Amino acid sequence: MVALIIILLVVWLVLAILGFAVKGLLWLAILGIAFFVITAIVGWLRRGAPPAADFRRQVQRVGRTRRAAEGAACPANSLARSGTTSAQPRKSPARGLRAHVR
Repeated sequence: MVALIIILLVVWLVLAILGFAVKGLLWLAILGIAFFVITAIVGWLRRGAPPAADFRRQVQRVGRTRRAAEGAACPANSLARSGTTSAQPRKSPARGLRAHVR
């Protein structure tokens, strides 16, 4: 994430310099400066935030512990305790498609 922010800052800086250097591209300089400032602010705000993958893992871990604590709330657990066999495993759609292809 830090590398992406640095690369974007360099690109925006180059565009801003190019906009000031070439006559008639002042709009590019203004756009480059605006993107540079926005990227710098976003990078500064997200510097302490955990990466998205770590956040997803933490959310999944919390969900698993809640389901384990609830126990009976899980439909598979209640079916297993009651002895019913109404929950048959589903056939994968790929298996059915292969049968029709032959």
